[in-house]
Amino acid sequence: MKRFLFLVLVILLGTSTFAEVVLAPEWSEFCPVEYLNAKQSKWSKDTDYWYNRRVQFENSLARCNSYTGNDLKSCYDHIRTIEQNKNKAWDTRLEQQKIESQKSTELYNRMQTFNAINHLIDTIGK
Repeated sequence: MKRFLFLVLVILLGTSTFAEVVLAPEWSEFCPVEYLNAKQSKWSKDTDYWYNRRVQFENSLARCNSYTGNDLKSCYDHIRTIEQNKNKAWDTRLEQQKIESQKSTELYNRMQTFNAINHLIDTIGK
């Protein structure tokens, strides 16, 4: 009897498979906190960008939900890769905007200095 139970136990454990837990990506992994609940906006391009991106993210997740096993994991990995690349592009865009803003500030400061010097020259010349 013990031998029979042992044999049944070996068969059950040997043939059972342990399913890998596949976790879906979360929007909060990719989205800045201030845009987590962004709504569509006519007034803010940034808010509108994050709203549209969240909609695309949710649609992608819905498509993945039709898969199982390795296909599901691959689908989720693909979403993560896409979102990480979008974040890199977003960061690059913000950095470019910062550089442009600094250039504008520098140009404005130079113009102010130039105008002050011209005013000083005009005042001295009178």
